[in-house]
Amino acid sequence: MDEPVARYLPSFRVADEALSKQITVRHLLAHTSGLSTYSGRKFFGSSDVSDSAIGTAVQAFSNERLLTEPGTGFRYSNSNYIILGAIIEAVTGRRFEDVIQKE
Repeated sequence: MDEPVARYLPSFRVADEALSKQITVRHLLAHTSGLSTYSGRKFFGSSDVSDSAIGTAVQAFSNERLLTEPGTGFRYSNSNYIILGAIIEAVTGRRFEDVIQKE
């Protein structure tokens, strides 16, 4: 859980590349990644149901500025769950929806 997100998603980044490398799976799970609540709300109501929807959403974080350094403050954000979904897809080689339905 303390591995950086980039281990599973090599192209993952936020606006600050150095901070991108510090975000871990634990930070995502604990909502201490530094991502804002607002960043996660951008995807509410999205009509993208394609196989690449999660990956597309994760790429959109490349312009996001963190509100705090990873691990230093709590801020609930659905962004964390989107990124975790992408990690699940990368690790399993299956669509997030399929993993959730079968596991």
